[in-house]
Amino acid sequence: DLVLPPAATQDNVLALLYVYDEAEGTGTFIFGGRRTAQQMVLSPDRQNLLVRLYQNDENVVTFDLASGQELRRFIPSLRAIGGYSREGKNRVLAYDTSGTFIISDFERRRADTSTVEVEDLRYSRNFDRFFFSNDSRKIITLAGTEWREWDVETGEVLRRDLIYLNGQIVATSSDGYRYLTIY
Repeated sequence: DLVLPPAATQDNVLALLYVYDEAEGTGTFIFGGRRTAQQMVLSPDRQNLLVRLYQNDENVVTFDLASGQELRRFIPSLRAIGGYSREGKNRVLAYDTSGTFIISDFERRRADTSTVEVEDLRYSRNFDRFFFSNDSRKIITLAGTEWREWDVETGEVLRRDLIYLNGQIVATSSDGYRYLTIY
């Protein structure tokens, strides 16, 4: 079920999914937190539900509607840019008409494997820190947990990683490749 607020102007849609395990004879509700589920899309064949979730980090998750089981999950390349607004429709999450591809903002993935087919990493949220490599041919950006290495000449992203640093960054190497944290 989708639980919509009484006032349609609020952006607090909450998805409730009850997963029942017949062998165990028990079930659980998932998406219990407020604003956890931001967007939901039904696959063209009506077999799967695609959900943009915020649980410690942003994820796009595919659920099988018949079983309620999670099939696949990926962290989108453009994330943490703000929640979805129903009025503004400011985020893209969709299947193509055949159901072969998932479109999440500026990336396209195979629906059956979540493998990236095409992505444009030039679109990005603001970054918290930036550094030049020692040879000045690359720029390193850090935006939350998103670490990217860019080619200065072409503007292309050469490498993208998610880094989860425990504590506060107290020192960074001059080229942005190493961090010292304290917690």
